[in-house]
Amino acid sequence: MEIIFVSSDKSEAEMMQYMEEVKMPWLAVPIRSEAATALKQINREELGVKGIPALVILRDGQILTKEGRKDVQ
Repeated sequence: MEIIFVSSDKSEAEMMQYMEEVKMPWLAVPIRSEAATALKQINREELGVKGIPALVILRDGQILTKEGRKDVQ
């Protein structure tokens, strides 16, 4: 399984500070990249993400749960 962080922070410095605070060991999409913009749009439109933090769990492109954060807590 791979976890990839997509930040909604306003700057890379804010993103890095948050990642350090919560000790995130996983990959992150560069904050100003085309991939980040596209993923945020998918999160809003297709996955229905309305707030942060959110954790959507996918397998082979299929949504397993939109409540991943609640499920892992």
